Amino acid sequence: MSHAAAVHADGGVHAADTRVVDSLLEEKKAAWAQEQCRLAQCAVVPRSELYWCTDTPLHLAGGVDEVYVHKRFSLTGLEAALASLHDPTAAARDREELGSSCPPGWSALLRQLQWDIAQQARYCEERQRQQQQQSAIGGDADSALESLSPASLAGALPELKYIGGVDISFVPGTDDGIACIAILRYPSLEVVKTYMHRCTLREPYISTYLAFREIQPVCELFDEVRVELEATHTMPQLLVVDGNGVHHPRRCGLATHLGVELDIPTIGCSKNILQMDGITRESVEAAFLKNVAVAAATPSPPTSKLQLVLPLVGASTPVQLYGYAVHSPLSKGKKSIFVSPGHGVGFAVATALIVTMLRYRIPEPIRAADLGSRAFIRDSLAPAAAADTTGA
Repeated sequence: MSHAAAVHADGGVHAADTRVVDSLLEEKKAAWAQEQCRLAQCAVVPRSELYWCTDTPLHLAGGVDEVYVHKRFSLTGLEAALASLHDPTAAARDREELGSSCPPGWSALLRQLQWDIAQQARYCEERQRQQQQQSAIGGDADSALESLSPASLAGALPELKYIGGVDISFVPGTDDGIACIAILRYPSLEVVKTYMHRCTLREPYISTYLAFREIQPVCELFDEVRVELEATHTMPQLLVVDGNGVHHPRRCGLATHLGVELDIPTIGCSKNILQMDGITRESVEAAFLKNVAVAAATPSPPTSKLQLVLPLVGASTPVQLYGYAVHSPLSKGKKSIFVSPGHGVGFAVATALIVTMLRYRIPEPIRAADLGSRAFIRDSLAPAAAADTTGA
């Protein structure tokens, strides 16, 4: 065989191999997409919520999901926390005026938040009534009620005390990395402890399939530390994940996938916008410019730390709410972050919680996990990798 013929033959074999690899990858993506659709059906997220856009009248912008209830932790105090960010000097009686003086986008979000709080209160009252009935059926009503804890007797949900941040950092130039979970107290945002797990990611990065690359090491880390978290009573009641929740073509980003797998409420928070269903960086920036103009005409305390918020609404029919873009008018040159519920929380609650966790551009739980994993790589893994390269 001539040299030219041999080269041609090798090229044909290589092309055939590439087609096989591409075919296998497409099969894998199809299976992954099917799994994402299944998980999205399992995620506990409102079907719809109130939202506001400069081009959309409030009465046409979404509607509450009347059957959705936040059942994992109490929302008491969240509205007051937002009010203190908006105006630290405001008295408690002034909190009801928050919606009229806060930045654009908050009016509908706060109305939704108030609905969620009231809905949760109704749920707790009904739970209290059922507990009292069950206790009375089981024996003497008075003695049975005395045996219940105060929280149980009140039908109350636990306060949100511990939150977790999830992130993975990589050794430069490799697929080796560190999965990190940072445990923080809420609302102080004090870091309690960070947990690390060395891992090698086996799957390639493919847009909208990030979970299948990163979910395994995070779940392995949780399995390793679950006993300690339970023993120290620091099991996170909420996870903030560096990735998307329902802001995803199949409404199942990394935060949704992880929340369903672990059965822990999750919020996705991404630094980069996932462009889909008519949502683009350009459209978000243009909408924020309109909001800035509206904000300039809205009286607001000069010390307000509330960010501008913008609902991420799809262009398809029926209209879908995917999450919120959050942007501080005071963060010169800083980009927005993109918040979406993953599992066990709603859109307004997820966004409000994230705003209370902001000291810099990204929320403190993710920032703590990112800093912790990067420091571990810098101090422990990177020098070893460099030594191996030198030795080779």
